[in-house]
Amino acid sequence: MNRGEPADVLLVAYGLILRCFVKRWLGFSIDFPLQMILAPGAIAVLSYKNNNIEEPAFHVGISLPFVAESGES
Repeated sequence: MNRGEPADVLLVAYGLILRCFVKRWLGFSIDFPLQMILAPGAIAVLSYKNNNIEEPAFHVGISLPFVAESGES
């Protein structure tokens, strides 16, 4: 990230901090009444619409495939 090249970043934190981070990413103030629920262990992706840095986006409805361990159905 020091060379000015694009990079992926992983942010792990408590829900309150993550909600504040999402609001700021989208350009809202922290006290903006944007209601969102981030489930424990959930994955949220912050990105850019149309790969345009001027259009921050928040991907919702993302889920990973659940793989059952052997013996489970």
